[in-house]
Amino acid sequence: MERSGRGHERILREFLKLRQELGGSDAVIAENQRLRNEASIYRLLLYEISELALYGDADLNIIYANRAAVTLLSPASSILGIKLPELFTEEDRGKVREAADMALNGAAVSIKARVLASGAVLRLRLRPCFGASNNITGVLASGEPLTFEESAPTELLKEKACLDELLKVRTEELIEANELLLNEMDASERAECLARDVEAAHVKLLNLMSDAVLVADCANGRILSANRPASALLKRPVNEITGLHFTELHPPELADECARIFTDVLEKGHASDLRLPVRDFKGNSMPVSLSAFTSTLEGRLIAYVVFRDLSEPGRRDGERSRTDLFIEELDRIISRPARA
Repeated sequence: MERSGRGHERILREFLKLRQELGGSDAVIAENQRLRNEASIYRLLLYEISELALYGDADLNIIYANRAAVTLLSPASSILGIKLPELFTEEDRGKVREAADMALNGAAVSIKARVLASGAVLRLRLRPCFGASNNITGVLASGEPLTFEESAPTELLKEKACLDELLKVRTEELIEANELLLNEMDASERAECLARDVEAAHVKLLNLMSDAVLVADCANGRILSANRPASALLKRPVNEITGLHFTELHPPELADECARIFTDVLEKGHASDLRLPVRDFKGNSMPVSLSAFTSTLEGRLIAYVVFRDLSEPGRRDGERSRTDLFIEELDRIISRPARA
């Protein structure tokens, strides 16, 4: 009987021991389930944050990171299992590690650190993560990239400010120069239009004259243009008259006299009723009455020479009035744009 009692006691002890072990297993299973649920909540919360967010354990191994964190810290590879400081440049790792240690001791810390993968500077905020028993189990980190103004050194910001100011000044100068150029182009276009109008009116007036009219450049004595009556008088087309020296229109023996008259016209500004023969294309001389006056057209001093054929009867009738009318009309055409 004594032996049987001792056997019962042994079985009871084994039963109690087994029951205690089973009870402990239930507690472990329950704790693991609780941790899994807690981790799921952390993941959900971190996923909903649009800025960088991640969770690291007490050893700073990254357990979870949201999409923004992966994109900013290591877009080409997974960051799970990597220690938090290793994601930053070597010169900033000590700062990150120190801030994480402070968070593990219950402090909320904010620092600036440069990411190793992209070189971007982050404002990184680290906070302690508490477990069910109010113990610190890890670190929660969040943050966002800094702008250039927030992350650049003071010297670089000063240099950028100087460059911005210089760019502003140069831009204003460019705008001003562009406006000036446009105004000059408009003025040039208007001047060209006026010059074309004057030239058209000038040619029209010359061709309306019944007398021969030649236009000479006072600087060199070359013929610039001629009207149709001049072409008929000299028996040469206008294009052949243009470019001749004025002395070539007269007999060679009168070259000196022609030069003296031309000089006198330049000095006085006019001459009238001068008798001087001209030669046609075939060399035939014809008596003409010559009147001349000078004027300025487009900044150039030119001479208008009017020839009247004296070989035809009655050619001198109304000679002075025609010249006066021609001069008045020519002056009106030339001076009208300047006054406008």
